Order: sequence, then C-alpha cells, then structure tokens
Amino acid sequence: MFNTLRNKFQTVQEGISARGLTVENPKQKKTGNIRNVNYNAGADILHRFQLQWNELHELAEENAGKAQEADKLIGTIYEKLEQEWKNITCLNNTLAYIPKINNAIQDLMDQIET
Repeated sequence: MFNTLRNKFQTVQEGISARGLTVENPKQKKTGNIRNVNYNAGADILHRFQLQWNELHELAEENAGKAQEADKLIGTIYEKLEQEWKNITCLNNTLAYIPKINNAIQDLMDQIET
C-alpha cells in the first residue's frame, strides 16, 4: 500500500518537474495594429475651461475683498445703532420718571398750601 502511494507521489513529482522544464515560446506582439492617436485632442477645450476657472477664481477673490469691506461697513453701522439704542433706552427710563416727579411736585405744592 505504501509502495503504490509512493509511486503516485513520484509520478506527480515527475509531472511537475517536466512541466517546469518546458519552455513555451513567448507570444509575439502584434505590430500591424498601430493606431494614430492624437494626444492633443481636447486640448482646446481643456484650455478654455482652465481660462474660465482662472477667471472664476479671480472673481471669487475680488468678491471676498468686497465682502470684507461690506463687513467693516456693517460693523460700523451696528456700533452706531447700538450706541443710539443705549441713548434711547436711557431717554425712555428718564421719561418714565416724569410722572413721579410731577406727583412729587404736586404733593409738595399741596403741603405748602396747607
């Protein structure tokens, strides 16, 4: 039984060795099917889109500068309005005391009459 198993292993080993020794002819490359390829195809379209992208980039930078200027103006206006709001709040609080002052004056005048 071991002899038959050993013989099978030797046969397989010889087959593997025989396959490793055979040399196949390399496949020849086809030289007859050469295509003329225009590597500049689409260069004009690419150039056009690059110019448009460059223009958009410049406009975006210009827009960012104008946005910063607008932000400064809005900040200045906000500060002025904030100060005006504080002044109006102070005036409103002061005007709220006028009826109390009038009542106090009236009470004093009533005391003077008596």
